[in-house]
Amino acid sequence: MLSGAGGRGNVMIGARGRLTAVVLATLVTVGAAAPPAYAHPVESGSLDLVLAPGESRSYVVGVDATMLAESSDDRNQIWVQVNGSNGDDWHVELGAPYGQELTVGTYTGATRNAFREPGTPGLDFGGNGWGCNTLTGSFVVHEITMESPNYLRHLDATFEQSCEGTGEPDRGRVVVHNPPPPPTLALTVTVDATGTVAPDGLVTLGGTVTCNRATDVELYGSTAQQVRGVTWQGSLATYFRCEPGVTSPWQATTVSDGPFRTGVLDVTATAWGYDSFYFRQVYGTTTAKVRLTRS
Repeated sequence: MLSGAGGRGNVMIGARGRLTAVVLATLVTVGAAAPPAYAHPVESGSLDLVLAPGESRSYVVGVDATMLAESSDDRNQIWVQVNGSNGDDWHVELGAPYGQELTVGTYTGATRNAFREPGTPGLDFGGNGWGCNTLTGSFVVHEITMESPNYLRHLDATFEQSCEGTGEPDRGRVVVHNPPPPPTLALTVTVDATGTVAPDGLVTLGGTVTCNRATDVELYGSTAQQVRGVTWQGSLATYFRCEPGVTSPWQATTVSDGPFRTGVLDVTATAWGYDSFYFRQVYGTTTAKVRLTRS
């Protein structure tokens, strides 16, 4: 989910920070927001700025800057953060009108992204301790490719913005290029056809988990068996690391509300992992009937 702009220093401080102490005392400044929840490092990109009244700055990823970027789930907005090796930090937000996908084209009449009205495009540029309370501006998206959840693969956009709707605008061009994203994490879980039951009624079950990308796995599940008209239930849990291309065996002992016996046991097993690239919880579930034998 795209982070809101309202948390990024939203008080414009004079001409790049030159404001008297008396006036500063009357302002309530808002601290800079944390990076977006789902931002990815950018492989190559750049940010070129012309800041009123004519100051130029340029940043190149891998040379004198790093960059993070993301798109919203609905492809309506993008967010880019640039951190210069000199300590500069800037952010650019671009948004199509609500309900529309951000595509190649010209967007005029933009207002501050987090507070734009329906039918209005959004823009927000700021950093280095300043930002706009209100703004007017426009931007042109020359190229854009968004793939998978929150992944901004390509962007080439130019923008201009006037804080408080007055004065000479700040102008910029932001470029993002990323490689194809990896596949989303997938987990497959199996349960062995046979298990064992100890004299005290505890059951040991096993199976396998496979994954297409590395992740820590929490495997948990439930068991049930009917004994003389009574249904005994139990649970199981275990933890392990799953690596792609490797079949990971698992084994767990059930905790139950009564003693299981030899015969058929109904099992539901779920493997849970976290997709650290797409910031998603992923589950793989299976059900099985297991034949229990004495251990």
